[in-house]
Amino acid sequence: MTVNFPGDMLRDINEKLLIASVEQHELAEIARQAEARLAGLINGVDAILSEINIATGDILLLSEQIEAFLGYNRDEWNQRGFWRRVIYPGDRSVALAYFYEAIRLRRVHEHEFRVTHADGTVIWIRNRAVVVEDLDGGVSILRCVVVDGTDRKAAELLQIEALKRERHITQILQQPLRAEFAEDAFPNLRVAAWYEPALTEAEVGGDFYDIFTVGDTSGTYRTVLCVGDVVGKGLPAAALAGRLKSLVHAYAFENPDPADILRRLNNYQCHLAAQETNTELRSLAGVSVVVLDCNAGTLTTASAGMEPVAIIGANGAANEISAPGITIGIEADEVYENVVVDATYGDTVLLTTDGLTEARRGAEFLGYDGVMEIATKHVNAATLTEMSGAIVREARAFGGRFTDDVCLLLARCTG
Repeated sequence: MTVNFPGDMLRDINEKLLIASVEQHELAEIARQAEARLAGLINGVDAILSEINIATGDILLLSEQIEAFLGYNRDEWNQRGFWRRVIYPGDRSVALAYFYEAIRLRRVHEHEFRVTHADGTVIWIRNRAVVVEDLDGGVSILRCVVVDGTDRKAAELLQIEALKRERHITQILQQPLRAEFAEDAFPNLRVAAWYEPALTEAEVGGDFYDIFTVGDTSGTYRTVLCVGDVVGKGLPAAALAGRLKSLVHAYAFENPDPADILRRLNNYQCHLAAQETNTELRSLAGVSVVVLDCNAGTLTTASAGMEPVAIIGANGAANEISAPGITIGIEADEVYENVVVDATYGDTVLLTTDGLTEARRGAEFLGYDGVMEIATKHVNAATLTEMSGAIVREARAFGGRFTDDVCLLLARCTG
């Protein structure tokens, strides 16, 4: 049976078929151009882009520059499990564990690991993996962006080595900053010192302390005690701390007057800072100096931006000696003033940096009063060494850990 269509209907059908054909051709051309642009984008970026079928481990997409990057041709990459074998053996288990964890948790994953080049060399890469979900919400594709991390890793390792060297040099410089001595090292005096670095990865700091005598042993000698805290960390802080400690010695032997020692220290540091082009060396420092005359029963002290010196009697009474003075290194020709108080036999003199007072529990600081409360509780410990240890332990228990270096110095005149 033959069906005859009217001519206008046939023309309409032909026009629609022609339009559909043209549109299909245009869509195909658009798709081809889009695919070409995508390929250009994938192969033009300075990274390797890939897509991996999670179920089979097959590579679905891989940038052309992979061959120039790692030396293997594309056919090799199409071998099942080949990409796993390229991961350096020492990193393989950890790298794959990260991949599997990213898939399980459906999260973006970044990880650095080593891979083996076709020529046998080992290079570092950084991989960013994204899990792509299918329409049903399941995970089907792992999309990765890989960049060469060798140069960055080499620079990182060089930086780590440089920091290690600086830390080693700094630690060598710090050794004389905190001399060790026996509790009965000085006539008619018991002394104890405690230094503890902050329990962080921060660089070593610039805290220092010292005890020495001036005069002779015929009855005119006096004992000089000092603690200092240089602003900053690392080599510059340690170098400045060493200079300041040496200057305290020199100035004290010329004139054992705390205020004069601080005045000269301040002028020295201000002059040095004015001549120094390296801003790291233009540092500030807090210093407390005490001259203790056990024979006369007096204590003379001056302070430059430090916690007040305290005298704790055998009965537990604490006396804060307020001697305010500006921090070393701010402005030349500052005037520092001495404070003179009685220091009888059995009194304990306490000097500390702010590492103790800044022990923190949440928003609450231990503070100077908190340190005094702890110190008075342990003033009758069997030895000053035991007393210093108890003070530091309780301060640490209050804050959990120290955020700054702790420096504590105790002295007590004996008969």
